[in-house]
Amino acid sequence: CITNAFAKLSCNSSAITLCACANVAFQAGLSKCIQESCVFADQVGECLGKKYCGSEEVKRINIIGFALVLPVVALRLYTRKVHSKMLLMDDYATILAAILLVAFGAISIHNASLGFGMHYWTVPVDKRTLTLKLFYISSIFYMILLIVGKLSILLVYLRIFPNRDFRRAVYALALILIFHGAIFCLLTIFQCLPVDSIWDRSMESKKCINTNAIVYSSGILSILEDFAILVMPVRQTWQLNINRKKRFLILALFSIGFFACITSMVRMKYVVQYSATFDATWDNVDIVVWSAVEQFSAILCASLPALRPLFIAIVPNFIRKQRNVEGQGTEQSTMQPQTRPKDAPGRPMGQHEMGPWNQYGLPDEDENLGNGEIRVTTTIDVRWESGTWLEGDSQQDEEVGFQSKTFQAPLQAAPKAPLPVYSKD
Repeated sequence: CITNAFAKLSCNSSAITLCACANVAFQAGLSKCIQESCVFADQVGECLGKKYCGSEEVKRINIIGFALVLPVVALRLYTRKVHSKMLLMDDYATILAAILLVAFGAISIHNASLGFGMHYWTVPVDKRTLTLKLFYISSIFYMILLIVGKLSILLVYLRIFPNRDFRRAVYALALILIFHGAIFCLLTIFQCLPVDSIWDRSMESKKCINTNAIVYSSGILSILEDFAILVMPVRQTWQLNINRKKRFLILALFSIGFFACITSMVRMKYVVQYSATFDATWDNVDIVVWSAVEQFSAILCASLPALRPLFIAIVPNFIRKQRNVEGQGTEQSTMQPQTRPKDAPGRPMGQHEMGPWNQYGLPDEDENLGNGEIRVTTTIDVRWESGTWLEGDSQQDEEVGFQSKTFQAPLQAAPKAPLPVYSKD
């Protein structure tokens, strides 16, 4: 069957190695032929080439992911420290997720340098067991990272949205995530007894559970969790007291989570496709690659909303113009008087009988009050949170670290009311 596979390859003899490595159908047919025709001990003794067909892809994806995600996480922490003066729970969860991501990526890159990404029978004999062992360790890191990354997003939801029912739903989903991670992490660790038999395939006396059932159920549950996390904030975001442009911007940021959902489904496709394989170092390349992409997307989704203060600092002119455009109409329509006071028909617009009005259409604070006149003021309490794209709620002031300032604005000077006059009649 090997001869037939090469006969169907139709490649130029001068570039047969490159042609064979790029031909997916040929690789699949050759792998099937060897697995069905040879026992495992004979398979590892064969050597059909030394081409690193998948190793470079594993390295490239992880390096690109590090270059994108780690600076974003660092900027998030810098922004939070500078503007909020403290780190919150979601920040610590993101730090833990970033550490796990670095560990997962470092193991994958090192494993690729040992031979992961090559066909198992082309991996150097002294490194075959180590590559399978590192793949096993990386799968455990992936399971923990999967849960921590999603929990960091849920912690962002808890900090932003004050609705009680919504928060209960977030807590319920967080409990599901924790149970999911704990159960399937243990199942992954102890999928075979003795545990050494997972990477040492020469051990015949072993007992294993149905690993395909574990992978399928965990993958399906993970996809459902991704969709739940994606859909949950839509209604809450739409109900926020912010303009429509900002609503769409927030939803666009959270939509990065939709890409994470897609990567989960793509990963699941390869898990199903290569559920039963002896060629683990080759067939699991796509699983490792899409697992990394999935986690990179999740951490980006959790970190980007926290960069708003930094964005404003970097692009001050853009923000200032936007505020001026939005504020001009509001100021003209609500802050300045539109009609002349009835009691002063001959005076210019913007001037009151009791004195000049300031730029907001209010009496000047320095204006001297007449005998018996009253100045009416109102107190305006302004609150904001540094480090989010959303506006907060008073129910969460202490929890999320709102800053506040209080202003007193004079409304107008009320003239002395005339005393009633009674006639003797």
